[in-house]
Amino acid sequence: TDTNISQSHSQSTTSSNATANFSTGANISQSHSQPTTSSSNATENFRRAFPGLCARNQTRPKRTSLGSNIASIPHKMSRTYSGTFIAKETWTHDFCLLSSPAAKKTPTTVEIEQLRKAGLGKRKIVFPSKDADHNGLVKHLEASYPKLKSGGGFELLKGIGGGSGARNLESLPLGSNGYSIRYLRETLCIGQAVLYIKPLQVKLDMTPEDVNYVCIN
Repeated sequence: TDTNISQSHSQSTTSSNATANFSTGANISQSHSQPTTSSSNATENFRRAFPGLCARNQTRPKRTSLGSNIASIPHKMSRTYSGTFIAKETWTHDFCLLSSPAAKKTPTTVEIEQLRKAGLGKRKIVFPSKDADHNGLVKHLEASYPKLKSGGGFELLKGIGGGSGARNLESLPLGSNGYSIRYLRETLCIGQAVLYIKPLQVKLDMTPEDVNYVCIN
């Protein structure tokens, strides 16, 4: 009887240990499977949130080197021009043609308007070269003021003295080569002063004309 009780107790103990071991193994298995499931869920959530980053079959464009890009540029775009560009040097200045050889003062505002209507008065004249000689200057002045040709020659003057009213006129002396542009700019140093043109012999016609000259090239 004691032997049977001992065997029964031993079997019961063995069964309990086996049950305990099975329970422990199940718990261990569950503890190992939980992180795997959590990691899988996190990966799936990331794929859903950023499908573009996780696309497996997405093909990326091939990178091209800088050399191949340069080689693909059309040849005509890489041409260089060895020619030199020379700017055209002109000279622009303000002139005012008077009508009377006896004029001694600058014209008033009313007189300037009368001169303008007659094709005289103030003009901004553009000379094609700042190195034009006396003949070149005369040519462009007569082209800008057609009536100047009938004046029997002319002289250039400048206003002296201050004030906004009529000022005295002072004659500009002729150079050895006449009124060349270089002589006016560098020897007489006229700067931005208006140059007045006065006919020498004949009073110019003051008949109004339907003209509005600004400059001549």
